[in-house]
Amino acid sequence: MKTAGVAGVLLALAFLSVPGAMAQVDVAVEVLDDSILASFTASGGPVDNIVVWFEPGGTTIGEYVVEPGWHVADSAESVRAYGGTLQDGHTLKIGMKLQGDLPAIYWAAYMNGEEVRGGLLLAPEPDEADSPPAVVEQPEEAIPDSAVFRTIPDKPAPGATIRLVGSGFGAGQHLSLSIGGVDSGMVNTGEAGGFVATRTVPDTLEGRVDFVLADRLSNDIHISLRLAEADDDGPAADTALSIHGMESTYHRGDRITVSGTATPLSNIVIAMYGPGGSGMSFRMAAVGYDGTWTIPESIILPLDAPVGEYRIVADDGYRTDESAWTVESGKVIMLEPLRMVFEPGEKFRFNGTATPGEIIYVILQDPSGTELALDSWTVGPDGLVQWEFQTTHSAREGTYTLIVAQGAEREFVYAGLGSIVETPTVISFDKANYLPSETPHVVIAGIPGDEINILVVDDTDSVVHRGNVTLQVDGRAVYELDISKFSSGVYTAIAQRGTAQDDQEFGVGLSTGAATLDVTVKTNHMPGDMVLVLGTTSNNAIITMTLQDPDGNTVQVVETLVDKTGMLSEQRLRIPLDAEAGMWTVRATSGANSAVVETLVSEQAADGLTVHVDESGSEPFIVITGGTGAYVTVKISDGDREVTDPQRAYITGTGIGQLPWNVKVPGTYTITVESGSETASITYRYSR
Repeated sequence: MKTAGVAGVLLALAFLSVPGAMAQVDVAVEVLDDSILASFTASGGPVDNIVVWFEPGGTTIGEYVVEPGWHVADSAESVRAYGGTLQDGHTLKIGMKLQGDLPAIYWAAYMNGEEVRGGLLLAPEPDEADSPPAVVEQPEEAIPDSAVFRTIPDKPAPGATIRLVGSGFGAGQHLSLSIGGVDSGMVNTGEAGGFVATRTVPDTLEGRVDFVLADRLSNDIHISLRLAEADDDGPAADTALSIHGMESTYHRGDRITVSGTATPLSNIVIAMYGPGGSGMSFRMAAVGYDGTWTIPESIILPLDAPVGEYRIVADDGYRTDESAWTVESGKVIMLEPLRMVFEPGEKFRFNGTATPGEIIYVILQDPSGTELALDSWTVGPDGLVQWEFQTTHSAREGTYTLIVAQGAEREFVYAGLGSIVETPTVISFDKANYLPSETPHVVIAGIPGDEINILVVDDTDSVVHRGNVTLQVDGRAVYELDISKFSSGVYTAIAQRGTAQDDQEFGVGLSTGAATLDVTVKTNHMPGDMVLVLGTTSNNAIITMTLQDPDGNTVQVVETLVDKTGMLSEQRLRIPLDAEAGMWTVRATSGANSAVVETLVSEQAADGLTVHVDESGSEPFIVITGGTGAYVTVKISDGDREVTDPQRAYITGTGIGQLPWNVKVPGTYTITVESGSETASITYRYSR
């Protein structure tokens, strides 16, 4: 592949408008070896979809990087960023590492499905700097009024090497350059109407000098600059290129601030490479008058960054300097979904690693924030983590959140059900109950850069605390909550971003040894059923709920907070879909006091008519399997009285029929399903 050092970098600085379009887009392209970084800046209106592509051929995209907060659709020859909004004045960066020859690359930007900008992003450069591009000669056009150019630095010295950067010219124009009346050769524009050229200021010039670009029709554009004098108080014309401030070791998630020295008033490119030489991050830095530079934004090592040796390379177009360091794994938990979007009825599957030999906890939340499952186990000696959850055909579509905790570490993993992932705002505490002398470290996760408002309300819905936090580039922030003046009780913390919010209960000074404890559950359940536990206990207490199978194995453990009313209600326990038939046990424990109740779990036959109620969505659904005809008849009764007319549930091609639960009065009901000569029935307690 043809490489391009920064001296030969093609900066496609475009500012083209589309008639009638509110939004415009400025584009800057940086090329370093086989990597390309394109920066898209919205102006005059927002953009919600940007695509970069090239024609199929021998070149493919080996790797790519898109800033957080955007969804990505990719192929061997294209990268599309969508699902976010690029507001006026904001910039989205897309980096690509190409395999093969440098192709002509194109781009387009859209808003609400309509293209607002587009064109050539990058063209292969000729072998010699500033030589005419191999294109069919076109009639020369006058220099447009929109044309501008400048020098870097903006106050050059006699004899200094400078760069000229121009934009807004016609495509493929050949312009003659003179500096102070001295012929300085030709400058050629690309198809985007821009150019970058390197020249030397004649050392015979002094004072104010005109830099003039003229076309073949003798139209010209010029700028007048006063050259720096030898006795200026400024720095020397050149300073050694160097990188400062690097540590020898970093961890995943760390921020890396890079600084150094270079030629005053120049620009440099800083590139970060991972193990094996893969490009991971690109930055531009402007060198100050004193010859020092600092990258404008810290580089954050991705949480999934490979462990190994990394290096930073600074390039000013003529020289390079680099610094190397080692990345060690500072992230305890690495867990990802098998794919980003699952279909209703499929199993969510998550794979990854965590610290061997320690207990790991996972909580799955649906799009409304309702907890669907809680699980815990000890990670094996190999550190591998695999977890899955069976969804139903009637499950609510949207973004599901898996909260994973091990020790003091917590991570948030997202997967879509029937739709793409939309990053939610999530709030999570490191434990359920605190002493007033402790400081909860509350983890907030969401879209990078968002400002999150934090409210805490007590059990009377009175606000007892207000605060805010800005999410960092990795989409996370840790908020230290002062509870020193909180009285004993149950509180709710709320994280708000616009109209979206998430909340979580936590306790302060709750009793871990309730004096009284009484609980009840339904007498029978089916595999996949939620287990609703109701009861009474001492006020301001914390109760541990344990679900055990017929062999005494612990299947699920949750902690329940009880406020000053002493009323207990817990619905996070769930019978597994592959549950063994028999007597299951729910054990409630608080200190030395405990209560045990049992429920019969019926066998879920592989064949035959079965019915159960799915409560995983926002509303319950009656789900029937094993019907032999086109439909089954469903009856709902309260004792001897039918509360609804018989209804039909049509069996789909997957062998499943379903009906929404239309009875809105809480109570205990019998659901009877008939299919030919077969019948099946269950008792269902509705309490919403």
